[in-house]
Parts: sequence; C-alpha cells; structure tokens
Amino acid sequence: MSEVSAQGGVDRLAWVDGLQPAVVWREFASIAALPRRSKQEAIVRAHVLSRLRQLGVHAITDAAGNVIADVPGKPGAKTVILQAHLDMVCEADVGAGTDPAVDGVFPAVADGWVRARGTTLGADDGIGVAVALAIAVEITSDAAMAERLSYPPLQLLFTVDEEEDFSGAAGVDPRLVTGRILLNLDSEDENEVIIGSAGGSRVFVRVPIDWEAAPAEGRCVQLAVRGLTGGHSGQQIDVNLTNAVKALGYVLALTGEDLAADPASRLRIADLSGGRADNAIPREARAVVLVDEHGYRVLERVAADVQQRVRAWRSGADDDAIVEIVKAPEPPDRMMSADAAQRIVDLLVALPSGVLSMDERLPGIVRTSTNLGVAYIEDGEAVLVSAPRSSRQADLDALHARYTSFARLGGGRAIVTSEYPAWPPEFQSALLGVVRDSHVDVYGQEPRVTAVHAGLEAGEIAAHLPELVAVSIGPTVEGAHSPKERLDVASVGRFYDVVRRILARLADSDLR
Repeated sequence: MSEVSAQGGVDRLAWVDGLQPAVVWREFASIAALPRRSKQEAIVRAHVLSRLRQLGVHAITDAAGNVIADVPGKPGAKTVILQAHLDMVCEADVGAGTDPAVDGVFPAVADGWVRARGTTLGADDGIGVAVALAIAVEITSDAAMAERLSYPPLQLLFTVDEEEDFSGAAGVDPRLVTGRILLNLDSEDENEVIIGSAGGSRVFVRVPIDWEAAPAEGRCVQLAVRGLTGGHSGQQIDVNLTNAVKALGYVLALTGEDLAADPASRLRIADLSGGRADNAIPREARAVVLVDEHGYRVLERVAADVQQRVRAWRSGADDDAIVEIVKAPEPPDRMMSADAAQRIVDLLVALPSGVLSMDERLPGIVRTSTNLGVAYIEDGEAVLVSAPRSSRQADLDALHARYTSFARLGGGRAIVTSEYPAWPPEFQSALLGVVRDSHVDVYGQEPRVTAVHAGLEAGEIAAHLPELVAVSIGPTVEGAHSPKERLDVASVGRFYDVVRRILARLADSDLR
C-alpha cells in the first residue's frame, strides 16, 4: 500500500473550488480520485455508470467493457457520438509516495496549470470523460430542460484499454453504437483539429537465456539510468528525448567492448529492466552486473561519459539525467552466459527507436517511428517490447520484418500483437467545416487542422462503424504519460465551449 492510500479524511474534490466551468471540473475531480490503470477500469466504470443513472440516462456496458449511454436530443437530428477513454497511464516518480494505479491522483492548481503530485495526471483522457459527462449534466438538468432541443441525440461512448491495446475500441459493437458522427475528446492541443492518426502495434522480442551459477568472486553492482524526462512515444518521439533503455544498452555495450581486450576481465549480467509502458519513452532502466576491480573502473568511466552525452543530447530536456553505479540490492545466484549477455546487449543497441521517416504530405508530422519502451526478464527470457507506428501500412509491415530479422539474429523470436489501423485524413468533410466554424466562434481564428503520430481510437472505431466521419479535439495537455503531465486550466473552458457550439450546429445540420 502506498503512503497516501492509508490516509483517511482527505477531501479529493476541494482542489477544483473556483475553477470554471464548475460542472466540468467537478466531474474531472471525481474521476481523478479513482484508480484506472488500463485493463483495471472496473472502479471508474462503476462510477461513470452510477453517475449516468443519477442523471436518468440509460447506460449499458458492452462485451468489451465499454460504457454506452444514450442521451435524448432534437428529433430528426443525426446522432452524435462523444467518445473518450476511461483508462490512464500510471507513472510515478521514485519516492512519490503515491501510486495512481492504487490511489488515483492528487491534483493541484498552480500558475494556471493542473498537475498531480509526482505522478501522471490522467487528463489523458479523464478530461474528455469529464466534458462528455458535463454535457449530459447540462442536457438532463432542470435548468437546461428548455435547451434540450438545441443539441442532437447523443451517444456517450467511454472506452477501456486505450493506453494498452485498444481492446475497447476494437470491441465496439455497431449494433449498440448507432451514431455515424464522432467527436473524439482525446486530443491535447486546443484550437487544433485532428483528422487522422497513425496505426501501430506492439512487438515483443523474446530471447532465451542460458544461465550459469554466479561466481563467488567479483563485485556485484547495480547500473541505473534515471532522471530522464520521458514522454509519449508517438507525440513526443520527434523531440529527441533520451530513451533510458537504449542508454543502458550503450553503457553495457561500451563497457563490454573496452573489456574485450582483457581476457581476465569481463562484464557479466544478472538482471536488467527498464520502462513501464511500450507507448512511453522510458525514463529509468537498470541492470545488475558482476565485474572485477578493473571492470568496475571501466564501468564507472563509461557511465560518466554516457551521462555527459545524455545531458548534452538536447539542451534542457534531460539535464537531470543520472547514470550511476550503486550497490546491488542482493547478490544474485545466477548470471547470463557470456554469449546470451552479448546477444541481448547487441539487441538493446541495434533495435530501432525514434523517428524513421517524416510525412511528405503533412509538414512537421512523423510518418513512421518506433519506441523501445520496456525491457525485463521473464521465464528465463529477455523480453524487449517496442511500439512501432506509421500512417502507412507498408512501413509497418517493413518494420515488423525488421524486428523478425533482429530477433532471429539475436537467437530469439519476434511476436507482433495489438495491431490497430491508421485513420486516413479527410480534408474536405462537412463535419470538419462545422468544427472549424465553431472554433472560429471561440478563438476568432481558424484552428490548425492536422494529423497526429499516435494511435487514436477513432481509427479503430471507424473500422467497425461503416461511413463514420470523425474529428478529435481537446484542451491543452502537456507531458502526457509522464509525471510532468499538466492540464491548461483556461483551455478547458474554451474547449467545453467549442464542444457545445459544435453540438448546437450539428442539431440543425443535414450533415451527410
């Protein structure tokens, strides 16, 4: 149990006092207080179902675990889907004293931003859920009864497992979700309209390890990479953030190369791990190694050199990076064979991670990338997990082939899972025109229209709902998937206003 989970009497809603629009912030505060790791959404789902039933809204749970609710609106108007996801990435700084997967999060407001104490905030996509619920509150409240006909009929679609493998979006049942106009509320820049997204997958490279008994002689230490910025492996892959797993691999490889000339001295590996989610750029990684005194001095020198390189790689991004050697928690009873260790280190260095190509149609948008997000030992095998993405299926197919080849060269195998489709951009849709006009009403200028190098559920949902037209919008969220995540307070009110204006226009539209 974390430190805060045992604290009683904490007012988890007081931090929103005075924030506007109050209806949105109250809903968000209630959601933020709940644990909602991907594949563990039962508590937040029960909360949303209870909240909808309090409002007199009919709501159900489908076979995938999604919540679907029907909110009445103007007769004859086309049904509009408001969609957001219930789960969040649960990341915490070392020593945070709280685990969002257990305690929910503890937000605070400062300098116009909302952040959580040492953890991810979960504005991705808790604020989208909150806005959809706030619209339902508005429609069903007595004060708004006279305005009910100003909105079209709505389907609120709250999906599960977006941050893992899109199983919720993939499980959308067209017999239950009947709307064909979708507003995805999971974008992270206000006054921006997303009309396309990348497809992707999750690739597991698994390498069998030959183990040997740990020798009695030698110095057992833990090599740790920590203090990196981290971030979203799609939306931030192009800003040159250092990958802790890759940095660990470089230290091990450079140390091994230096020691190769001395047959009496070598680096032996007992354990390694790093990262917490394949779709987050790893902030921390570690390895337990055994070296002699000469090897220890080499390891110290290489670690210091790599630390200096990481800090200089991108000014201001990873200035607090630490590559350190500390005493191992306990002496291991086994070590990887020299051959197995070499193959795994080679893969840590060789596996691609970062931007691979840019989109020639959309300036500044990444077309293809991948992220080596997680490394660990399981069932006697090294497991390296990557998240390739592309707006072009041929590029993804080629990447999958590269993983297969790399894995084979390393004596292992590659397993491709959790594939999700790209969402091709449509620049001329009538829905985009309505959304543009609504943004101009609020901001006094045209929104930026673009695509994102990240998986959005709209692509997966569109694969199940024929003739679906969709856009993705949202308030400003920075640093998603890391403890630096923060939500722009003022942008939330403007975003809510935009959503309301879009719905009002769609109620009177003959959108095709």
